[in-house]
Amino acid sequence: MYVILWGLLALVLVSLSCVYLTGHFRRAEQYHLTGVPAGSPHFLTTVASLSDSLVTHGSPTRFWSDIDALQTARLALISRARQLVMNISPV
Repeated sequence: MYVILWGLLALVLVSLSCVYLTGHFRRAEQYHLTGVPAGSPHFLTTVASLSDSLVTHGSPTRFWSDIDALQTARLALISRARQLVMNISPV
């Protein structure tokens, strides 16, 4: 009987630890930027420093603020990727 209770307790602790480590108990943060226009050269750095994202290496090339241009670029990349996948011959 005690073995079952200890097993159940261990299962609950492991489950709660996993949920805690994935951040489910954290409150979602709301960020409001004032005085930093999207065209500013420091905009991406400002946004990245506010987030909880992992630190990675890279250099942002630009910020997309024009929705039509963004959608056009996405569709072009999807079309290009589709063509690349279709041209790959099976091994």
